[in-house]
Amino acid sequence: MDLGFVWFAIIPILIVAFYLAYFLSYRLGNVLSQRLGRWNLHPERRLLPSAIVAVLFAGVAWILTNNHMLSVQPEAWPVAGQWKQNRLAVTPALTVPRYAHNLGGALVVTGLWIAAAGWWRRWRGVDPPEISAIIVRTGLWTAYPLIVAAALLGPVFLFSLPAEVRDALFRPHAYSVLWWLGLAAVAAQLALGFLALRQPQEFRWFGGLTAGVAVTLVGMLCGREQVRLAFLGREWIGFSLSAWAVHPQVSSLVLFAVLLVVALAASAWLLWISVRAPGAPLTLRSVGEPRPGA
Repeated sequence: MDLGFVWFAIIPILIVAFYLAYFLSYRLGNVLSQRLGRWNLHPERRLLPSAIVAVLFAGVAWILTNNHMLSVQPEAWPVAGQWKQNRLAVTPALTVPRYAHNLGGALVVTGLWIAAAGWWRRWRGVDPPEISAIIVRTGLWTAYPLIVAAALLGPVFLFSLPAEVRDALFRPHAYSVLWWLGLAAVAAQLALGFLALRQPQEFRWFGGLTAGVAVTLVGMLCGREQVRLAFLGREWIGFSLSAWAVHPQVSSLVLFAVLLVVALAASAWLLWISVRAPGAPLTLRSVGEPRPGA
């Protein structure tokens, strides 16, 4: 199978996954609007769509992780048109731990976004306090166990790396030093996350936890770059970027920039009309308050 087809398949996969997620949100209840969905009384009906959504999103994460691992291992690239190994599961001993670590980290950020939405809605007075508290706790209980899991998976991925690549992370390079800082922030997250769960009404714990995760994300990005350079710098593979012809494609970058501006403008416009709409969730109207004429 051509890798190009797999790469371009990301877009339709995401479209299907998001529409299925929207369908589930329509069929299930909504704690914000205090609405009971049709499938709340029939939980078996949501199992298959939920599983499909999870598999699709996890599949996209696998494609991205596998593609990156392939890009840093020239020894796995084709010679005379013949691939040396499975292109959809390159070096599983390396890719699987990295994939698990990536997925855990992504879900940590998801949990923090949920908790942040709860705090934002609380400050705006959109929901009754008990509703916003549920959102905050849901986000924290999503994030914290996965922080612990990611902290356990990190060493597994680290020791799955080749020795010469792993050693590069412990040398005093700029990227490595920032990676060390990201690791140090994990210890603070474990303590702050525990306090945030014990006292979810205290924003300082959530704020500290979010700041710690942000530091770790920057550190992981730097560590990722150091690992990439170390992979490509292994002497025995004989790889040199200067030996490859580079053909810049400016048109694709321009198209991306234009579409990004259009998407941001459309998002800002939708947010603006949502805020101005009578009885919209973003206004100060409480969920429990009846609308005029109701």
